[in-house]
Formats: sequence, structure tokens, C-alpha cells
Amino acid sequence: MLNDSHGHAAGDSVLRSVSHALRERLRDSDDLARLGGDEFAVILAHSAADEARRVAGELLEAVRSLSIVVGGRVIRLTASIGVATFDAAATSAEDVLAVADQTMHTAKDAGRNCVVVADPAQGGAVLRGRGFQIREAIEHGRFCLHLQPILELATGRIARHEALVRMVDDDGGLVPPDAFIGVAERLGLIGAIDEWVLRRSVELLAEHPDLVLEVNVSGRSVGDLAIPRFIEQEVRARDVDPARLILEITETAAIANMDDARRFADALSALGCSFALDDFGAGFGSFYYLKHVPADLLKIDGDFIAGPRSHVDELVIQSIVRIARELGKQTVAEYVGDEETVRALREWGVDFAQGFHIGRPFPAEELGAGR
Repeated sequence: MLNDSHGHAAGDSVLRSVSHALRERLRDSDDLARLGGDEFAVILAHSAADEARRVAGELLEAVRSLSIVVGGRVIRLTASIGVATFDAAATSAEDVLAVADQTMHTAKDAGRNCVVVADPAQGGAVLRGRGFQIREAIEHGRFCLHLQPILELATGRIARHEALVRMVDDDGGLVPPDAFIGVAERLGLIGAIDEWVLRRSVELLAEHPDLVLEVNVSGRSVGDLAIPRFIEQEVRARDVDPARLILEITETAAIANMDDARRFADALSALGCSFALDDFGAGFGSFYYLKHVPADLLKIDGDFIAGPRSHVDELVIQSIVRIARELGKQTVAEYVGDEETVRALREWGVDFAQGFHIGRPFPAEELGAGR
């Protein structure tokens, strides 16, 4: 990852260059948007599949021809492009996005630097390839949790874990979340996945009395007050202290649904659970939003943590820690990759550290077996 090796400023610069290169190849009537991370979406008005394929080829060449200097080195970029038409994706905009997303993953699996067009003759085949797989996984409970250790810096002990969901495919292989969460959100299936993750997490808490879990909730579920009620039913049924369960959503999801996020956090607080803002610091108004979203825990965006860190990165980290302490909140540093970072975080007063240096995710079933 470019952000990991050169910092988020370099990553932002590359994204701007890519955005400019894409925009230059498009018509005024076409729409270009960044979906998040390094994913972009283009809407071509009044274009058939052949025209879309031609434009996609030009966009691919635009990215491949970029010559960007980062850290004194010239880097070359690759791109994977999925193309979907309304003919190939049923009738809704959500279906088109889901098909394009899955087709893009097909392009990645084909070796990157290529364009894959969804075949209209297959009807909803692409959606069945992932959407139906998700529905079957929900129906048959074909998910599993991996747990990533989180270090308490003051004591040097593993004080909690983050629960990370994986989907199990037909062959027993594990599908990473970035390959199905986006599709599940666009098809309205994410709520059922959130419920499975929460139910399994509470089961783990009941099985391991000393366990504390941080559990991600989709931004789409933030406005659903049935989720806190569901959690209440589960913890009561298994006699689990709700204080051992920490629900987290990304800062960007909270910003997009400010009122919903506040009501969601209040409902969790009334239940006895804690609420965490993930990727904190990624938004332009991060500190302002603390006035409106009552989070107990701030997970500092990993772009500030992963080396090499700039002086600005370190100032931002220290500022987040100082404000968090004044507000009675705790902090977690993500993407911790070495012992030098652990020492710095401890010196700056960060409460918890998480990352591959602390521990990689492992199957939840291995908890207690030397873990």
C-alpha cells in the first residue's frame, strides 16, 4: 500500500493525479466520482456496451501512462475496470453498482490492468456470482470471525480483540470483506450480516468471560435502532455484560448520518455498550463532530500511524490524544507496524495499539488455544 510506505499525503497526491487523468478522457456529460479508497465510478450517458468498453480502455491507458514521482522514485500504476450496463444488471442503480463492483473484482483476479464487461446475455449472472452467494451464506450461516489482538499500552497486555468477518465460499475458502461487503450494502443485505456478526460475537463473549470485543457495524445499519434492541436480546439471553462489547463505525459513516449516529450511540450507551469512531482523523471536521457524536473510543486513522510518519502526522496524533483525554475518551492507534511506533505511541499517551506488529487476525475458534 502506498499510504503504508510513503504516508497519506503521497496517497492523496496520487489520487488527485488519477482523478485528473480520468477526467481528461471523459466527456462533459459523463460523471466521475470517487467511491472510497482507490475506487472510482464513471457514469457514461447514452452509451452502449461497445462504447463503454472503448472508454474503459482509454481510462485504463490513462492510468497506465501516468508517471508519478513518490519519495524520489517513479512509480507506475495499474487499474482494474469492471463495466456494467443496465441491460446486464436488472433494473436498479444498486444492481448496476453491484455488478460493476463484482466485475471489477473479476478484472483483478484476471491479473489486473484489464477491462471486464458484464455479459448482458447472462442476465443477472454476475449478481448471482456474488449477490446470490451472499444470500446463501446468510441463509446457511456461512460466515466466520477472525480476531485481531489489541494491546493495552499502559500494561503491555492484550486487553481486547477486534472481530473481523469472513464469508465462506462453496469450496470452503474464505472471502475477504472487501469482496462482499460493498455488494451486500448495495443489495440491502448488510443488515443480516451485521446481525450474524453480533450474534456470534456475543456467543464468543459468553464462551470466554475475560474477552472484550470491538465489532464493526455497517454505516447502513447506523440508522437502524433495531440493532441495539437485537444486541440487548442477545446479551440478556446469554447473560453477557454489555460493557464487554464495543460497537464501532467509521467516522465518515457517522458524518454522513450524524443524527442517526447520535441516536445509535445514545441507544448503545443506555444498553451499557461502548461506541467507537473508526478511522478518526480522516474527515476534515473530525474534532467538530465530537460535539455531536458521543463516542467513547477514537480509533486514530492508520494513515497517521503507519510509517514513515511526518511531523504533521505526529502532531495530529498528539492533538487527538490530548482532546480525547480532556473529553474522557480513550484512543486506539491502528496500523502499528513496529516496536518504535509502539514506544512513540506510549510516550504520546495513546491507550491501545492494533496492527500486524501487535498480532495478525486469527480464527475465533483458536481463542484460548495459545492465543
